[in-house]
Amino acid sequence: MSMISIVIQKNHKLQYFLKKHLFYYIRGGYSYWVKSKESIYIYKSRTLMEHKKNHTIISKTGDLNTFTDKFKWSKHQDAKDIHITCTTPHRSIDVMRDENWHCYTVIFDEIAKGKDKDINIVIDKLEDTKMEALPFLSANVTCRTESLRLLVKFEDRSLDPSNIRYQIYDNYASNNPFYEESLTKNSKKIKFDVEGKTIEVEEHKPIFGYRYVIKWDFR
Repeated sequence: MSMISIVIQKNHKLQYFLKKHLFYYIRGGYSYWVKSKESIYIYKSRTLMEHKKNHTIISKTGDLNTFTDKFKWSKHQDAKDIHITCTTPHRSIDVMRDENWHCYTVIFDEIAKGKDKDINIVIDKLEDTKMEALPFLSANVTCRTESLRLLVKFEDRSLDPSNIRYQIYDNYASNNPFYEESLTKNSKKIKFDVEGKTIEVEEHKPIFGYRYVIKWDFR
């Protein structure tokens, strides 16, 4: 075994760096790839939340007119109680339940190959009167993605997050992250704005099939 191979095997951060760049170029997605993906979780209050999912996609075909995604909240909520809307130009949006997921398909006017399209989704009226929802925000990478941004906003100024950490899982079913970082003065990934009451993480070229998670506690 070469010295280079030994170094790579022992250095998990280097493995991740090499893998993310390799997968970015060989995983092309389906009829589009994702230029940027934002997942924003907003606490209007301790018992009322809102989730925004913003995508900029690039068409790989000459007649792209649909975008499909899914959403799952940690608190169980019936499909009839989930309110999903698209705030960017579109023809229609279809919402359905698949196991524990709320799936939605946005239909829009066809765009040509190489053209971009913004798909902005708002999932509101997430009521949690008994405070059953778990304090985390996660995003899965299901096709080639250039930029992933996770943002948690506490519009209720009385909320005080603590024990903030960022985790990366190498598959959706895994219970053990292969990477974890807690908020410190030397944090490389986590940005915590005390005044603005936001937690933010950005990941460049996230890996296909991986799950990226921000977790916290409430004081």
